[in-house]
Amino acid sequence: WPYPSWQITGYVNNCVNTFPQQYPQIRQFLWPTEMGAFCSCVMDKFRQEWAYDDYVKNFQLRAPNEPIPPVLGELLGDYAQECTGRVVEHRSTGVPYAPDPDGKIRRDFQTGKPLNEENPT
Repeated sequence: WPYPSWQITGYVNNCVNTFPQQYPQIRQFLWPTEMGAFCSCVMDKFRQEWAYDDYVKNFQLRAPNEPIPPVLGELLGDYAQECTGRVVEHRSTGVPYAPDPDGKIRRDFQTGKPLNEENPT
């Protein structure tokens, strides 16, 4: 997980501010207050599946007007679809979705109480 905190924060903030404008269809599925959880989930997918140097090379070092390669666009679309599903599915619990970098939601976002009684840590 060698992603620096400034990179994570920058991605999430940029995503929250630009994703709904670039992909307005997301508004059909996510509430504005859920964009932070959605963007955090997408960043966690990158952190789980991409070495930091590969992430920077493929997603950060392209020229501003250079389009994203189709294969990376498809991957990002897959991440977005998965994360949208997670946020929407979790909505019915009444507790905001809080992604965890290892892919598990182990504690309640607001109370900190364990969610998984078999393995509460």
